[in-house]
Amino acid sequence: MIAITQFLSGRSPFVYCFIFFGKLVEVSLASLRSQLIVKGQRVPGAIVALFEYTFWLCITASAIAGFSEHPLKILVLVLAFAAGQVLGSVLKEKMALGYCSVTAIFLSKDSAMAAAEMLRSKRTRPDTFSGRGDSWRGAHRSYHGG
Repeated sequence: MIAITQFLSGRSPFVYCFIFFGKLVEVSLASLRSQLIVKGQRVPGAIVALFEYTFWLCITASAIAGFSEHPLKILVLVLAFAAGQVLGSVLKEKMALGYCSVTAIFLSKDSAMAAAEMLRSKRTRPDTFSGRGDSWRGAHRSYHGG
């Protein structure tokens, strides 16, 4: 344990890489965790939180250890935080955790078009198409957005 503490409080290039990439992973995990929780996936979110806070503790301790002698550690930590925000948003987009799909069936074309216009006014892009079933005739509107 003493060897790890000495390593993390040093100023080896590996320490700066550890801080940068560790913070990058930690912030990306935070973004993933928040999306999981919002989507109701509490157990996976809690598991991700375990890893996230383990990273946070190690990275923060490493950056704070000897930061007055090595202020570059704080700069690396802050830059990694910003980069992690970008990486987290890219991962969120790739995993499509922030998107939802709603399918709505309307019996009248007027109400379907009004709903589509309301969604467009909220800056979403609904896909619309007409459909016909055996026992009724209605307009089917589908909404896909984030």
